[in-house]
Amino acid sequence: MKRKLIMFAAVCISMGLLAGCGDTDKNQSSKVESSSEEVTEKITEEITEETTEETTEKIIEKITEEVTEKATEKTEENVLIYESEYVKITYLGEDENWMGPQLKLKIENLSDINLTVQVRDVSVNDMMVNAIFSSDVVAGKSAIDKISFMKSSLEENGITDMEKVDFSFHIVNSDTFDTIEDTTIGSMTIID
Repeated sequence: MKRKLIMFAAVCISMGLLAGCGDTDKNQSSKVESSSEEVTEKITEEITEETTEETTEKIIEKITEEVTEKATEKTEENVLIYESEYVKITYLGEDENWMGPQLKLKIENLSDINLTVQVRDVSVNDMMVNAIFSSDVVAGKSAIDKISFMKSSLEENGITDMEKVDFSFHIVNSDTFDTIEDTTIGSMTIID
């Protein structure tokens, strides 16, 4: 009976994690699968032959909360925000320096030409603001860089907390300065 309960709980938790995933990235789905295995192992370790049904339910609830928290933390970062035949851009999280808040991005150059990636049309909480971002990425390489927001620009617009950030990317050939592509404006919701 207890084995069936353990397996049922593990399957329910796994399905819940998979349903909440929403990302089709292969790496993300393998993380979920490993989380499911982790849940099953933790539940099996915690439950012994002497464990009552009431205690079993409490153990399952506690482990479910822990795994859900971990999954939520992972999905807040490493979010793919743009991909084309030339470049893949992933959001890695927030940072801050003396100038103001920053959004950390990983830029992967998928092409055989050197690229410069810049941001355009930047707004925070639907207010246009100044942002600094220009990242050079050699052909076939990756770079981690940050979009910097001027504290003074945010303050001038009455922004104390960045909740929604909109911007587009302007991507050029670093050697010839020919435009490779201009993306449409996309939105990111910042989760604190």
